[in-house]
Amino acid sequence: MNDKIKRELRIKTKNERRCISKNEKDQLDKAILGNFVKSRLISDIGLVMIYLSSEIEVDTKGIIKYCLDNSINVAVPKCVGTRKMDFYYYNESTILEKSKFGIYEPLADEKNLVKSFENALCIVPGLLFDNKGYRLGYGGGFYDTLIYANPDLITVGICYERHVFKSLPLGEYDKNVNYIITEKSVNNCNE
Repeated sequence: MNDKIKRELRIKTKNERRCISKNEKDQLDKAILGNFVKSRLISDIGLVMIYLSSEIEVDTKGIIKYCLDNSINVAVPKCVGTRKMDFYYYNESTILEKSKFGIYEPLADEKNLVKSFENALCIVPGLLFDNKGYRLGYGGGFYDTLIYANPDLITVGICYERHVFKSLPLGEYDKNVNYIITEKSVNNCNE
């Protein structure tokens, strides 16, 4: 039953996101970036792990630029198997390729592979989040696996306020994020 509900929610949310005008999306993304910077969550962080956003996701380019401009290391994911990702250090000269999922990923380069997530913060994508930090992702389980395997990793979901619900259907392997940042607020999900 939960799988059917999740599938329907994914379709509905993707369609809603496609209907947001470019002007409104730009304003929302800019406000989320502002709340991210004001949150000071990265004030003592050595690495920000962040996805390269698609057209329907909160734009991550501003966060990446802010981190790089402030000498904070950035790493982006590459899917390497079922529910498994590696992260590679990223900068403006990183070569990207389109994956089978249609998202841009770095080339596998051993010298740029992140080997430790110590003192790291991970920006986690999601279509929907609930007030406790649980999320409805795209269904691959990549980030749930990452969070489960790295319980000390600080995790942050970024999304539009309209996509934060009171509760979501959960599966046994779903993991929540520590914080949710929207255009209106920064919510600590651990309180």
